[in-house]
Amino acid sequence: MGEVFDLFIKSYGIVGLVIISPVIAVVYLWRENQELHKQLREQAEAHAQRVDELGQRVVAAQEKRVDDSHKITTQLVEMISEHTGAQKETNLALDRIGDMVSMLSVQQSGGGRTRTGS
Repeated sequence: MGEVFDLFIKSYGIVGLVIISPVIAVVYLWRENQELHKQLREQAEAHAQRVDELGQRVVAAQEKRVDDSHKITTQLVEMISEHTGAQKETNLALDRIGDMVSMLSVQQSGGGRTRTGS
């Protein structure tokens, strides 16, 4: 490259430098552009990996949220089932007590008439 440059200067002089300077600038800029593209590709790959990692974290957090909500829902259903069973037993006991009270009240009201009637 140096020999070509020297030959060009000897052949054309200062005018040759003016003529060749855009070509040299284009080659220099092209190399710099290639280096910048390489850096941009590397940065894009690094950012893509980071985005993938963050996406995996989000997915893991969402899966944990779903699991937690499933556990809570299961516990809530169990508690409601236990409450419903206890409520049924309470209702049955109250019905029996009501029946006993009405039987006692019928016996007392019927028994009181026989006592006063005799």
